[in-house]
This record gives sequence, structure tokens and C-alpha cells, in this order.
Amino acid sequence: MDLLAYLGVGVTPVEWPGPNAPPLAGVTYVLGADGLIAHVAGLGPLPLDAWPDAAPIPGLSPIGAEVAGTVAAAARRASDAPRPSPAAGGALPPVAYAVARDGDAFPALFGDAGAQGLMEPPAVGTFVWGADAVVTWLRKEGVLDVLAPMAGFHAHIPGLRPAPAGVILSVPPVPRPLLDAFVVEAWERARDDGHEILWHLCWDGHSWGVDRPAQHTGPDFVAYPSALPPGAVATLHSHGRGRTYFSVTDDASEENLHINVVVGDLQSPEGPAMLCRTRAHGAPFVFPARMLFAGPPVARDLFREGVAPRISTGASEVDLLL
Repeated sequence: MDLLAYLGVGVTPVEWPGPNAPPLAGVTYVLGADGLIAHVAGLGPLPLDAWPDAAPIPGLSPIGAEVAGTVAAAARRASDAPRPSPAAGGALPPVAYAVARDGDAFPALFGDAGAQGLMEPPAVGTFVWGADAVVTWLRKEGVLDVLAPMAGFHAHIPGLRPAPAGVILSVPPVPRPLLDAFVVEAWERARDDGHEILWHLCWDGHSWGVDRPAQHTGPDFVAYPSALPPGAVATLHSHGRGRTYFSVTDDASEENLHINVVVGDLQSPEGPAMLCRTRAHGAPFVFPARMLFAGPPVARDLFREGVAPRISTGASEVDLLL
């Protein structure tokens, strides 16, 4: 658990319990592995959101009777504690934010940001708690960072900023001609026999290149060696004459932090389409193609058009990191 950190976006963490810890606020938000609750003074815990079918947030306890009971007990103790006078510089935050850690008697609290602004960037490996989602920040050393939503909230948590999400390259973006060449070859193959094709995009430390592995193809499959070539960052594959989507086969073959790009609708009157996706802690994350490729892509980005499933925050593209 010491390797995991839980931060509020735009707020300063306050350890609780502790000598300088404030009592619970009128409303305390508690984040667990599978849900979010709000403890309202005088009312008790109220469920706000749950994601039982999604991958649980690592290192957190499930929201349940035990967590809710702990929050209620802490609230009762806090209600009996003397409250500092605002005149003495001890004004309480209007809202507190709590993260339920495994093994903690009570989670850490986060006070209202007020005029403090955005806090310093958290360390890689951090889980960032924002107003609309919990985001994990992971890094593929020397190539890219991924800030991927692990859980999104229907309720907007007051006092927190929207959680940033996206793929941030630490190398130049993939040149458009490489993507154009793949789409042209995929279109020709779809026209000729309807088969799929697959390429790897590799970064050698200086420039981008293409690896075309030996492959056995058909109208709805492409078989190729499972081992990725050196420097592989992304795998592009087409769907022959089929639609643009991530299949069950894609779900089973994807690796954490490796980018998967699918190109489909190659014979559509509207032209070919594409989707980009990676995984963080096993959870899929669809992101805009502009975060990977330079210039407007030759294929329509279904993420931009709103056809692809959005990230679980429900955020629009303008909310994503550029």
C-alpha cells in the first residue's frame, strides 16, 4: 500500500486522524474500490455511485457496511469534538474528501482547494481523484504516459477539478504518412479478398518505423507471433470489410500500456474509420487519435465523432489533456 498514493485534483491532502486534523465536514465523500458514498452530517452514508462490474481500483477497500459504519462512527466522534474558531485561523473546509485505504482505521481527508489552485503534479503510479473520475497515471519509460480513468462518477464532486485523462507522448508523434500507408494497404486488401492486415509501429530511440510480422489472415482474423518486436509502441490492424470496433479477440490480446489501433469501414461511402485504445491495470481506455498521430488522419477518428464509447467520466474531448 505504501506504493500507492491517492490525491484530490486541486486540493491539499490532510492526514486523519492526527494532531492537526479537522473534524469531519458536513459532507464527507468516501471513495472505495467499487463505489462512492457521501456521509451527510445527521443523515449518515448515502450511496452516490457504484461500478461493481468494472475493474476495482487497486489498494482500496470495497464500499460496504463496514466502511459506511466506520465513516458513521467517525462522524459521531467528530460531532462531539470542539471545533476551531474561524477567527483563530481554523476555518473548516465546507467539504472533505476521503479515500478508503485497505487496513486504514479511517481514510485520509482532502480539504477544499479554495484559492490554492492546482496542486503539484503527482508522481507516476498515483491514482488521482477528480470531480468526475479516478484516474491512474502510468508510464512506458521513455515513450509515453497514460492517464486513464479507472472509474467515472455520475455525481460531480464539488470542490474538485475534473480529472485529466489522455495519452502523452514523450517522443514525436507518429508521422501521418505511416498511417496513410497502412490505410491504403488495408483498403486494397479489403477490396481484393476482404482479409485483415496487421503492422507494428516501433520507436528506435530516434525515429518511427514499421514492422510487418509474418501473418496468416482471413476476413475476420489475423494470426501473428505474440511476441512484440523491439521498440513496439502500437499495433495497427484492419477489419477487412467489417466495421470499426474492438473485438473479443482484441480484448484478450491487449497488453497494459501497449496501444492498439483498429481501422475498419474500409468500403464505407463515408471512408475508412479508426479507433485508438490502450489498457491501464487491465482496464481499456479509448483516446483520440490526435494524441498519437501527427496531423489529421486519413481515416475518420470515431472517438472525435462521438461514435466510440467515451471514457467512463462522460467528459467531452475538450476535457482531455492536449
